[in-house]
Formats: sequence, C-alpha cells, structure tokens
Amino acid sequence: MTSADLDVIVAGAGVSGLVAARRLVSGGLTVAVVEARPQVGGRTMLTEAHGITIDRGGQFFGTGMRHLVALLEELEIGTKPNGSMRNPDDLDVWYRKGERQTYRGELPPLSESGGAALLTAMGQLQAMSDGISLEKPWDSPGAARLDAMTLGGWLDANVTDEEATYVLTALFSLACVAPPAQLSMLFALWFLAGAGGIEGMGADVDLTIVGGAGSVAQRLATDLGDRVRCDWPLRVVDRTDDGVSVTGPGGEVLTARRLIIAMSPADARHIEFGPQLPTARQALQTSWQQHAILKFHVFYHTPFWRAVGLSGAALSDLPGAPIVFDGSPEDDSVGILLGFLAIHSPRLFGGNEPELLDDPERLRDEIVGALTEYFGAAAAEPTTVLIHNWALEPHISGVLGATPPGLLTAFGEALRSPVGPIHWAGTETALRWSGWISGAVEAGERAAREVADALQPAN
Repeated sequence: MTSADLDVIVAGAGVSGLVAARRLVSGGLTVAVVEARPQVGGRTMLTEAHGITIDRGGQFFGTGMRHLVALLEELEIGTKPNGSMRNPDDLDVWYRKGERQTYRGELPPLSESGGAALLTAMGQLQAMSDGISLEKPWDSPGAARLDAMTLGGWLDANVTDEEATYVLTALFSLACVAPPAQLSMLFALWFLAGAGGIEGMGADVDLTIVGGAGSVAQRLATDLGDRVRCDWPLRVVDRTDDGVSVTGPGGEVLTARRLIIAMSPADARHIEFGPQLPTARQALQTSWQQHAILKFHVFYHTPFWRAVGLSGAALSDLPGAPIVFDGSPEDDSVGILLGFLAIHSPRLFGGNEPELLDDPERLRDEIVGALTEYFGAAAAEPTTVLIHNWALEPHISGVLGATPPGLLTAFGEALRSPVGPIHWAGTETALRWSGWISGAVEAGERAAREVADALQPAN
C-alpha cells in the first residue's frame, strides 16, 4: 500500500468498517482500511483458553438480526445455539434479595401483582416504541418530551410495582449497558423499536457463531488482504478539493476521494479534523456516551449444572455476576459460565465499586461466590477464571453507545449525515440493533451504498 490516491479510505477495522470495504471492493473501487489496534475486530475479539476459542467481546445474536444472518450465510460461517438454550427443559436461575428460585420461560418468577405490573409496563413501552421513527427518531411525535426525560424517570413515574421496575431496569441495563437513570427515554424507545419490540429485545440472543463472533472480522479481513493496515491510528483528517487527506503514524499520509469513519461517535472525537466538523456533529461526538463492561469466563472440568437440570443462565442482583450464560463448547469437553459486569455507579443496577474492579483477587472471589449461590458448591472450584475489562481497551471508548437526555433531538440529525466527503459507519449509526454486531453490518452496508452512489458519476 502506498500513498497513491484511492477511491475510499475506511477508518476502523471492526465488523462495520470491514463490511463497508468488502462491498466497495466488490463494486470495483480501490479501498484501504486503517485500524489503530494491532488486530481487526473492534468490539469482537477472540482468545484461546484450554484449547477452546472464546469471545471476549460481542457474541450473541438471533434470527431476527437479519443483516448479520445474511452476512454469515454469505461467508458460509455456521451458527449454533446459545449454550443456555440447548435443552428447553432446563431451568434458569433467578436470584434476588438472597432468595434463589428456578424457572422456565421468558420472564422470571414474580408475584401475581408483579407479573401483572410488568406486562402492563411492557405493553406501554411497546405502544410508545411503535410510534418511533427508526430513521429519524428525533422527528417522532412527542420526541422533545421523550428526549427530555430518562428511562429511569419514566419507570419511577409509571411503574409502581418494585418487582416490575427491577426486571425492566435489568433488561435495559443489560441490552444497552447504560443504566436507565442515564438513558434518554427517546433513545430507549428507538433502541426498542430497532430490536423488534420489547419481546425481541429480551429474546433474540439464542444463537452464537461457530468459531466465535470474532471470526467474522477475521474472515472479512482475510478476504480483503493487504488492503487492511493495522497499527495505523488515524490522527488527522483534512478535507481537500479532491476528497480527503488522512495522516497516520509517523506522519504517513493517504489520500482518497471519500472517507468512511467506522467507529463510535465517542471514538471519532479523538480525531483532529480540518476544517473542523459542523457544530452539530462536533457536539454529538462530544456528548455521546459509550459504556464499558467486564466480561468473564469461568472454566470447570464439566458443565456440572446440566446434570441437575439447570441451563447455566442466571439473572441476579449480586453485582459480581448479574447475568450469566452457559458458554460451554458443543462437545462439553469443559464447562464454561460466562457473564457480564457493568462499569458504573454501585448505586445503579449492576454497578460495582471501582476499587473492586481494580482488585483482581477480590473480583474473582465475587464472581465465583455469586456463581456458587446460583449453581451450588461445585461452582466454587473453577479451573480458570478469565476477566476482560473493556474499559481498559486502547482506542475503544466503550462497548455500547447511548445518549443522555436532549442529545438526539438537538444533534441526532448529524449521526449519519455525511460531511462533504466524510461518511459515518459503526453500529451506533444503525437503524436496527444499534450497538450490536448486526447493527454494525447494517451500518457498513449503508455507508458503502452512500459512497458508491456519490462516486458513481465519476466511474
């Protein structure tokens, strides 16, 4: 790769940027993909442990995530059931206020009044999300009013049952990573609409990818060959009469007619633009929130929980492991329980004291202790505990993006709007499943179409 003119530069070798590059190359355009990190994949990442390939980043999806499903079919990459959903007769664990219960079905065991209140609230949320425009949520009826409040504020005002409030708080906290107290109500409804509704958001995580979700980016990059350059952080973008000039490590310059920035708005704010971006885009990037998580994998000799009829899934108020799934390989050669911890205030759902997150020994004990409460004494004796803190990943501001109150209606129009020769990809710009891998695929394909349409007259 030289500094010769290209048709398109794609900044970011996550799934979104690589999909965009794939589509553009197939259309006959010359493309370079630059990536700040030493490997491709973005927020998907593979690692090996005990001879098992595991995903340290995003991994779950479902048949409703049609953009990812179509890409997997194109790449001939197989899928398999989420480990916790292999046997429909197995029971999930619900652990709250020191009480452990098991259940089967979509919703945890609630009191009669709690269950009724939950269904009522879910119906209200569904009805409100039905009125949200996927393409322009800021233009939806009542958008200003909805964007002025938080989801947490709406729950406080409209859901009086404590059990129902807890379940909804958990659902959104896990799907969006952001706690409801910090999440714009408009954004929450937009996400809900893009996830196929309240039932789709909670249920469409029944599949995983053979070889790991990280294998998708690896395959895309392999097909692109030397068009992909890692360890190439994009530092400066200059708009020129002919397109863009981008500066990377050591002052190396690449030029192209178009640029796709395939990263979150929070990551894009670290790039120096000349001339400066329009105020709306600059403000969007400055105020955009990216929330990080810790993901853990706890290894055992066998998936012992299955012998007692448990699925390996748990939902809990214990901060050490608020959500757990069975991550064991299909051959059951080892047992793996995987889960997530939020990185935010301990006063909010799933939050932890920062001191705990920085103390590996104590954190390990909290995780294993929680698993022991859910699955019994055998869970107290893991062979290995792996913890990946996404807050510490260089060049990645967080795992999932969200907006605080007021941001979407003020500056949302800038989320996907091109700025001259600069186009925007990344999962945050997707209409459906924003923040998830399928959203990354959708966004990359949309950005590629924009660029191809813009360059077509010159081809």
